[in-house]
Formats: sequence, structure tokens, C-alpha cells
Amino acid sequence: MQFLKPNVEDMKVGLVDYGRDERIPDNFLVPFFRKRKAYAYEQEARLVANIDRCIDVCDETGKLLPPRPCLEIPIDLNAFIEAIRIHPEADAAYIAVVKSLVSKYAPELLSRVEPSEMAKSPVF
Repeated sequence: MQFLKPNVEDMKVGLVDYGRDERIPDNFLVPFFRKRKAYAYEQEARLVANIDRCIDVCDETGKLLPPRPCLEIPIDLNAFIEAIRIHPEADAAYIAVVKSLVSKYAPELLSRVEPSEMAKSPVF
């Protein structure tokens, strides 16, 4: 089976730009690649894709398959995700939902779900 692939002009992969003060250019993708300077330690990369105009998906015989509501790109999550950190003020129900979703969709990452370091008391 082939994977759903966005058109190249509808996709951008890039590093997040931290702490710029100048005006955001008139490009709808720019806000997806900007974060506050305080988060620069994350060294984050992102992929943003418009899947409204994806190429049709066919099975091995060439038969057109029904459209799927998501983008499918084969990727080794273990290589890209160091941790899934939960907001320091998240309640138990929220934590349970996050763990449930990770368990269902990426069980190999369940051990990487952890509370944010910001939840700990300061050392001073």
C-alpha cells in the first residue's frame, strides 16, 4: 500500500526559530516555526503539511482507495522523540489521557511520558 503524500509545495520541514523580534512575514507557515527564546534549549524541528491536496492513494492493483483523514509518513519515532513532557499543572485525568493515547498509537514511547521538569521545586 502506498502512503498518503502531500505535494512538495504544501509541506515544510525546518528548525524552530527562537526569539526573533522582527515582524512575522506574510507567510502562513512562519508561526509554526517560531517559539519564545526561553524554549531554545529544545532544539526542535517540525514538519508542517497541508493534507487537503494529497496525492490519491492506490493499493497494489492500482485500485483507488477511499480518502484517509490523516497524513501517513513512515517514521521511526524512537529516533526523533526524546520525551513526551506533560505540563506541570496537568491533573491526573489529563495525564491518563496522554498515556492512553501514547499507549494506543505509539506504545514504544510510553516509557518516555514524563512530567515536566518545571513541576519540581526550585533548588534555591
